[in-house]
Amino acid sequence: MASDADDAKARLDAALEKASDELGLESYYRDCVRPLLGQPREQWPTCCGGTCEPCSQILVLVADRVQTLLGQK
Repeated sequence: MASDADDAKARLDAALEKASDELGLESYYRDCVRPLLGQPREQWPTCCGGTCEPCSQILVLVADRVQTLLGQK
């Protein structure tokens, strides 16, 4: 029987996969989004204009979509 923590992780993983796919974030960058989900939005990074890969802007968009999918905003 799955625990509540296992269920929450499964929901998060599914939302992260869906959001990443919708916004074009490669699967190998998904772990870069996870830390954002535990931080206040005010601490989320902004684009520095330095052509980073991945750009923090896409990470923030994915994190925002994950929260929407999970009903957290």
